[in-house]
Formats: sequence, structure tokens, C-alpha cells
Amino acid sequence: MMRFLIGVGLGAVVMYWYLTGEIPFRDEVEGWFESTARSYSGAGHVAEADRLVLPRR
Repeated sequence: MMRFLIGVGLGAVVMYWYLTGEIPFRDEVEGWFESTARSYSGAGHVAEADRLVLPRR
């Protein structure tokens, strides 16, 4: 019974946030994802893959 009530409560909160668009900490979370995506660089992975795959000369 307790799990049911917790599920109903969480569902109501998520439905409210979805319908109103007022998601708490939305700007902070989006900013964190944006900074993480911007700081990612695949150059290190490419260099390591080239070192392993390409024949040595």
C-alpha cells in the first residue's frame, strides 16, 4: 500500500511538472549538460585508436 501511495504521489508531481513546464533546477541541469558536452573532445580517443590500428612505420 505504501509503494502505491508513493507511486501516486510521484506520478502526480511529474504530471504537474510536465503540464506546467515549471521543472525545478531545470536551468542548472541544462547548463551542466551543456558545459559537459562542450568540454568533451574525441581527439584523445582518435589518437589512441590511430596508434593501435595503424601499422607502425
